[in-house]
Amino acid sequence: SSLAADCGISQPTARQWLQHRRQYQIVPQVNPSQTSWWESCVFGPTDRIRFLLTARSNGEPCGEITYWDMGPLATRAHSGGMGLIKLQIAERLRGQGLGLFLAAESLKQLENSGVHRIETQTYLTNEIGHRMLKKLDFLPLREGVTWRKMA
Repeated sequence: SSLAADCGISQPTARQWLQHRRQYQIVPQVNPSQTSWWESCVFGPTDRIRFLLTARSNGEPCGEITYWDMGPLATRAHSGGMGLIKLQIAERLRGQGLGLFLAAESLKQLENSGVHRIETQTYLTNEIGHRMLKKLDFLPLREGVTWRKMA
């Protein structure tokens, strides 16, 4: 079965994915250097993998998706779990299905390398993110509320 069929993707979108494969390549980077002080503080000691989406014509970066090894923080111990922590597509390229394409292709590569569980979180108001995660067969685990106390 095709990845598109596995994700419940329509045939026109499957044709679009073939076009994406011709125009873009996905380059994995294991334990990439941090891009900010915040990443250094939060993810410094963890294993991560970043998949860069680049244009085949000129190597221009078009998007990225990053996962981290959740280890003992996974909801199930010893599950080979990773957390999706960042998905970004260049603003000028949004709305073409590249986010879904990059996510699905990276998930396929992770599964082929032995990762069997991916977790992520989104804001309740992120309808685009929710639709994409549903297309990729993610299931909601729990909902939460962020609390703040002003001093």
